[in-house]
Amino acid sequence: MTFDAQSTGSRYEELVELTSQSDWDDEGGVVIDPKRWLAAKDLIEVIGAEVPSAPDAYLSPSGDGGIHIIWQDAEQSLSVRLNETSLRWVTRARGERLSFASERTSDLVQAVRSFFAYAR
Repeated sequence: MTFDAQSTGSRYEELVELTSQSDWDDEGGVVIDPKRWLAAKDLIEVIGAEVPSAPDAYLSPSGDGGIHIIWQDAEQSLSVRLNETSLRWVTRARGERLSFASERTSDLVQAVRSFFAYAR
């Protein structure tokens, strides 16, 4: 998986543009800094390079200024929330839900690697 996947790449550009103005969601959505979008793009690229078995990522903005990145297949999902200070992620597999938080991208990369290698 790479970030240049056509669907993710075009969605990225659309979301950066959409969230560049306040109230972008008609519910008071906070402007999302383009630097945060760049961090999300970089994270997806790192995961793609480090964990080729991970499915393509799905991006979703949050009205409070955060960004969700979701990797999901038929049996499991890993959802990351990227905000100003930390990465938070939730895994779901076989009916279990686990939550984690860290300030280090390397922790998330290891979690994704382990999750998609061993969760099956």
